[in-house]
Amino acid sequence: MEQHTNQEFNLANISEALAAAYPERECLVFRDRRFRWKDLTDRTRRLANFLRSHGLGCHRERHELKNYESGQ
Repeated sequence: MEQHTNQEFNLANISEALAAAYPERECLVFRDRRFRWKDLTDRTRRLANFLRSHGLGCHRERHELKNYESGQ
């Protein structure tokens, strides 16, 4: 697997790295539906882009937030 040293450690980057390393390997099975890493990553990327295009996302950086604010 390729090393990524300057990337933020989060679920999106983990999914992208797994899809790059094992695109054809199954990662999710539910009843009769099966998803490969490349399929799952593609679907989650499209969902994230859709949500972001409709205003969901980080609008302020964490250090600018009060304890009770989420920044979204």
